[in-house]
Amino acid sequence: MNEEHDGAAVSREYQFTHLPRQSADGSLEFLDKATRENLVKWGMYGGLRHHRWSYSSKFELYKAKMFFTDLVNSDEVKTHIQVLPSTTSSGSSSFRRLDTCTSTSLKVDVQELQATITDLTFFERLQTQGLVSSTGQFKYPSPYDLLPDDPSNIDLVRLMLAKDAGGNSPYSVQESEEFLFKIFGHLVLGGTVCQHDENLQPYKAACSSMYGKLVSPYRDENSQRIVLRACVYALDVRDSETGERVMPCDHGRHLASHEQPLMSPSFTYAIVEPLKKQVSVLSYDRRVSSLGAEIA
Repeated sequence: MNEEHDGAAVSREYQFTHLPRQSADGSLEFLDKATRENLVKWGMYGGLRHHRWSYSSKFELYKAKMFFTDLVNSDEVKTHIQVLPSTTSSGSSSFRRLDTCTSTSLKVDVQELQATITDLTFFERLQTQGLVSSTGQFKYPSPYDLLPDDPSNIDLVRLMLAKDAGGNSPYSVQESEEFLFKIFGHLVLGGTVCQHDENLQPYKAACSSMYGKLVSPYRDENSQRIVLRACVYALDVRDSETGERVMPCDHGRHLASHEQPLMSPSFTYAIVEPLKKQVSVLSYDRRVSSLGAEIA
């Protein structure tokens, strides 16, 4: 099928159809009420968007870049994805459709993430490594004691990757590329105006809820083990002419006192479910505050 872009026909291998029962504005009805209420408290709810599409041709790992290039350039996708223009200031909520923010084709860089964790004992190391107490209380400095130029809950994410005197860290660099780790880290970082929790449990519960809804785990009938078939990617979407980023991106960052890259507060993740031939996109722009939002 050909689509018209700037007057020229562009051939796309993959075609996409927005799935029914998905909110037209990308809001988060697929999450339970408790999770949505916590996202409001942590200042993230207003900046999150989620959409799901079915797609036409078979998804193959070696064609991932082509798949996502077709995705972000699909007229069907552009009319549903909402983004903040690059000039938008912090605190704004003026989302616009992606097709109104750029008239040119888009290019995308993709980073494959791991989605292999099926057991939330993954977080028990936070206690065994002394980052939280037996009751779940965090032991690291409170968010109000952090760096004045970075008033986010970044200390926990840093400590989860920090090496001790023996060269060991609670979580490896490879584990930090797990989608579950990414979701947890973003929740802990929170939004620009965030009411942080001092206990692990609300973050763990919200992380579990979001992860389960996004990667759709199921129990194998033969082995009775929980299985994940989803393929997860971090996307960096830019205008092909200007190179300007048009969707939020987790591009990582470095702190002078820490050698490991840390996740950015904003992100766009895509989750492909090959057996269902469906793809969902979860994006978050930290410039949006959601404190005071009402959850039905």
